[in-house]
Amino acid sequence: MGIFGSMQFYLFIIMLSMISFASQADEQKLNIQQAIDLVLSQNYLLAAGQAEVDAAQAEVLRAKRLHWPTVTAYSSISRTDSPLQAFGAKLEQARVSTNDFDPANLNNPESVTHFQTRLEVSAPVYRGGAISAGRQIAGALADATIAAKQGLEQKIIFEVIKAYSETLQAESQISATRKALQAAKNHQQTTQALLNKGMVIPSDLMDADVHLLDVNVALTQAKHARARAEDRLRDLLGIDFETHLLLEPFELQINFDESDMASWIRWATMHRPDLIALQQQFKASQSTLVERRSAFKPQVAVKAIQSWNSDSIAIENGNTTLAGVVKWNLFSGGADKAALDVAAAQSTQLRYQLQDKQQQIRREVMDASRQLSEAQYRRQARQQALKQAEEALRIRTLRHDQGLENTTDLLMSQAQVDSVRAEYIRSGFDVTLTQAALFMAAGKLTSEVIQ
Repeated sequence: MGIFGSMQFYLFIIMLSMISFASQADEQKLNIQQAIDLVLSQNYLLAAGQAEVDAAQAEVLRAKRLHWPTVTAYSSISRTDSPLQAFGAKLEQARVSTNDFDPANLNNPESVTHFQTRLEVSAPVYRGGAISAGRQIAGALADATIAAKQGLEQKIIFEVIKAYSETLQAESQISATRKALQAAKNHQQTTQALLNKGMVIPSDLMDADVHLLDVNVALTQAKHARARAEDRLRDLLGIDFETHLLLEPFELQINFDESDMASWIRWATMHRPDLIALQQQFKASQSTLVERRSAFKPQVAVKAIQSWNSDSIAIENGNTTLAGVVKWNLFSGGADKAALDVAAAQSTQLRYQLQDKQQQIRREVMDASRQLSEAQYRRQARQQALKQAEEALRIRTLRHDQGLENTTDLLMSQAQVDSVRAEYIRSGFDVTLTQAALFMAAGKLTSEVIQ
């Protein structure tokens, strides 16, 4: 072969390998479980929801620490010739002498430098129930945030299932339309042959040509529908838009009978995340009433203060103060009463919203179950209709080949088959989506139910 021939051969092999690798790198195989795991791990909305959960849990920790004592350290330096402050500084420094009681020195003292270091420990004893109410509020709101995130997860899982199913549906439609296109080409060729034999008229060939163009348009539309669905799925999963997705088919397994309606509704009214979130918000509003009422009660705290005073930087001349403090707000111009009224009205609003949410959930579960039943019946009907339409087309095709059927009727029959096949494909994915919708209406649409 020669040196240059060998080099060209090896370069050709390398280029083929690179092209094959690039082709593989631009494709990603995916099943529905992998898609859901992917969206749960890197979806931006879920990440934001988790950050909100973290903040709520940190607020719970903060509320639990409010009854702990606080320890504060102070350090200050001052220099003054104020008669009162100068004498007081000397007194705290234990430097008062008889000369300091001379009226002239009392009225016109020399400037005194005062260094003070102080350590203060304070602890609440009673705040009218505000501290325990604060803990309950924070805990309930944290539970509400967790439930809200779970509800968001179910909504995003549904969106993934929808985009995934629409992509598969579009792929099936492309496959079916390609078969229809081949059938249209065969029919156009057959019509041309029959025209050559004088068995049909030129308008029959024109009809066949128009039908072929229509099927080509339908194929283009199916490809565009697939591209739009894949774009939506890539957007949800955070996958680069240049990556082509190779999706594996899937089915949701659900055993639902209308006699099970009561148990599904009962489950939904106990476990649906948005209902739980609203219940926890109502619970927090009840605790808020307790917290607002504490403003009308006395508040008791204790303090311990240790201070050191000197005319230089030194820890000396210490003294200790122990104190109990009682604070009672006797009048605030009605502001506390107004705040309590606001909390009471908000709690009442949440109670009514909670009752409405329970009724809404019942309606949504019943409606989703009815839509699932309709989709299943429609699937069976479309399957039977497709069999009949295909058989009618087969008979008309045989009659057309024998010159016993006109082209217009045959094309109408072919168009009917194409339409029914598209409806049959759509009905299958409608069953999947209505199953997912029923799971979500009941609050059961988690990654565990996907197979």
